Amino acid sequence: MFTLVFAIGIAIAYLFIPIWLTWWTILLTSLLTALFALTFSRKSFLSSASAFLPMPLVFSTAIMFTLIQKNLHDIPVPTLPASYDIVVFDEPQKGGKTTNVNVVIVSGSYTGMEARLSFADTASASLFIPGDGLNVKCRLQRPRDIGDSNFNYAQYLDARGIMFTGYVPKRQWHGKLSKLDSLSLLQRASIGLKLLRHRLLSILHKQNLKHGSLAVVSAMTFGDKTMLTKQLHNTYNSAGASHALALSGLHLTAIYFLLTLLFLRRTNTWYVKGIILGLTWAYVFIVGMPSSATRAATMLTIYSIIDISNRRQPPLHPLLLTATLMMTCNPAILFDVAFQLSFLAVLSIIVASGLCTNRPLLHYLMFNLHIFLLTFPLIAYYFGNIPTYFLFTNVFVTPAATLIVYLSITTLALSTVPILGGILSSLLDLLVTTLNSCLSFISHLPYSTISIPDMPLAMLLLLYGISGVIVNYILSTNFRKFC
Repeated sequence: MFTLVFAIGIAIAYLFIPIWLTWWTILLTSLLTALFALTFSRKSFLSSASAFLPMPLVFSTAIMFTLIQKNLHDIPVPTLPASYDIVVFDEPQKGGKTTNVNVVIVSGSYTGMEARLSFADTASASLFIPGDGLNVKCRLQRPRDIGDSNFNYAQYLDARGIMFTGYVPKRQWHGKLSKLDSLSLLQRASIGLKLLRHRLLSILHKQNLKHGSLAVVSAMTFGDKTMLTKQLHNTYNSAGASHALALSGLHLTAIYFLLTLLFLRRTNTWYVKGIILGLTWAYVFIVGMPSSATRAATMLTIYSIIDISNRRQPPLHPLLLTATLMMTCNPAILFDVAFQLSFLAVLSIIVASGLCTNRPLLHYLMFNLHIFLLTFPLIAYYFGNIPTYFLFTNVFVTPAATLIVYLSITTLALSTVPILGGILSSLLDLLVTTLNSCLSFISHLPYSTISIPDMPLAMLLLLYGISGVIVNYILSTNFRKFC
């Protein structure tokens, strides 16, 4: 309940409450905190009615954090083009007639702020690597929504901390040795980890992988989607396997399992768990901390703490605590599509965890059915289509993606071994090529997708109502007899 109230407070503050009320909200939250502490110190707090007393404090706290973030993002936008010293923050991504590059400004009044710049000189911009220093002349502007779908591009960038966008014409930039002293320690560490990812990707590029295979392996292993063509992306979307290209709990659990194998039977000790979690979080930072991977790493951390303390908690509690922590650190992430889909997918797994446990295949199908029921309305709302072969596709996509992650890491580790490295890269290429071919076949089947353009909010609520009825029936005792 606390998480739901917290999320509602963020949504109301983000959409309706002006930032000039920030200090009043801080005052109100302080008063409610004092009132809650006073009530908690008395025995009356133990009564059943007092369980709802924290709700106003949770609601007010959510509004306060959101307004503080809105204040930090409320920055005057320059009206004229100006010169900026920047450092490349991520891998360049080709987009139409320009190349998009995420950068961080390292001088002037906007020092430390991130921007997404579109370079007209695509040939040169595509060669940028994280850590490259540049001087550009352009006009910065706040992100604006683009397209006719319900997907909000401005909110997408805001959730990722990107404050500005801009267009850099040809011959309006040049290389420059930029110092990173003005950036925070976290930003400098992030640039260093992005450079490490670039070097690991370079090792993958040297393997004997076809372009389509290399693009999929880069996306599944390191979250780099810059090589994915529009055709390949559409193939995965139409077949209902787009989630396999996004780093999620599936991929991170595979990494976590590999790390536990390294320590064999010593994983029950707290210091070994600490090492494994440290390496897991290092991987999350290397891949850029996408919301789904951050969610998975946070939940793994919470479960590890529960395991060390020898306590049992309902599986829903770590999920709700993770959502609250992530929204506290970044309230705008509530509107991130990946965040929403990731939590709905895990929630569906928790709901279906007790179904058909005596029949593994049926149990696995129940997982996928619940994931589909709880996520397809949101997919249709944001992207305007529903993949109809989702259940069939995920019978083999999930195991294949897990195997690709394992084989990719093994190939990287043994790439310098003359014969073995070549064999592993050939096997990896064969596996990914086969997966791409299967998904291409499914995407070309009749009615592989159902298009719902410009889906209204009322239809989204209606679809979730229908999904809720179906899930309720599946969970009923009448259906359980089939298990």
